[in-house]
Amino acid sequence: MSEFEKTLEQLNDFVNLADKLDRLYQVPEFKELILEGYLKKEPERLTEIMGSFTANGLSFGLMTPGQEDRIVYAEKLRRDCVRSLEAISNLHTYLKVVFARAEQAKLDIEAYQESLAQGDAE
Repeated sequence: MSEFEKTLEQLNDFVNLADKLDRLYQVPEFKELILEGYLKKEPERLTEIMGSFTANGLSFGLMTPGQEDRIVYAEKLRRDCVRSLEAISNLHTYLKVVFARAEQAKLDIEAYQESLAQGDAE
C-alpha cells in the first residue's frame, strides 16, 4: 500500500468515525444519558455539591471543634468533583475533536481527488 493510499484510508477512517458518532447523536437514549445527563446535567450537579461546602464555610477552613472529619471529607469530595468535571471535559473535547478531524479529512480528501484529477488530465 502506498503512502498516499494509507493517508487516504486514515482520512476515510476519520470521516467514518464521525458518521458513527453522528448516528449515536440521533439515538434518544444516547442524547438523554450522555449528551444531556452526563455532559450537561452532571457538571451542574457537581458544581452544586462543591458550592454547598463553600457555602457552609468548609472550604474556607472555618470549623468548630469536632469538624475535622467533615473537613477531610469535604476536601476529598471536592477533589472527586474536580476529577469528575475534568473527565466530563475530556469526553466533551474528544467528541468535538472527532467531528473536527472529520471536517478536515473531508477537505483533504477533496484536495487529494482534485490533485489526482489534475494529474490524470496532464
